[in-house]
Amino acid sequence: GSLATTGLYLCILSFLYVVVPIPKFAGDELVIKLDTARFTETVLRTPHPDDKSAPIYIVALVADWCESCTHIAPIFCSLAAQYTSRRRKFIAVDVGHNPNVARRFQINTTFTTKQLPTFILFFHGQEKRRLPYFGDDLKIVKTKFTRDSLESFLLLNKPVKEAVFHLRQIDERKKAATPSRQDDTNELSFFSNEDAPANKVD
Repeated sequence: GSLATTGLYLCILSFLYVVVPIPKFAGDELVIKLDTARFTETVLRTPHPDDKSAPIYIVALVADWCESCTHIAPIFCSLAAQYTSRRRKFIAVDVGHNPNVARRFQINTTFTTKQLPTFILFFHGQEKRRLPYFGDDLKIVKTKFTRDSLESFLLLNKPVKEAVFHLRQIDERKKAATPSRQDDTNELSFFSNEDAPANKVD
């Protein structure tokens, strides 16, 4: 009787532990883990221009062997817990297991990389801004990630409608730029002062 009941209880607990893993951090369950195919179908899909409900995607490119990625994970999860909505989604892609994503976005995945983690804001299937970013010399600008810097630079501190308007203003500045600057690799040159990351590491 009691022994059989205890055994059944332990079996159920073991099943739940294996099938329903406990989130590592608060908000972890809100971070959507995608492989290359689902990332392409979801984040890189271009919605209809008149689609007023298209979400902003906040994407973390990480690797399971990356110590820096592990350190920043609680912050990213806490941001997901606070800001996830119908129009703002948080995504994680392990570029170690999805090298096509790394290549597409020029992410160095060697053990000496300064690009992991990389955080990219996507809207309407296009990359709009990233941290760390490329400097004028085409080299990665080393950045110290904090909750405040991610919150500000990824426009999480703005309502979605205001963030979308802000992104479209930047697009207009790019279109108005001279042809030689329209493909400027230093995206910060089009941003207002409030957009500049405050945690650049010299």
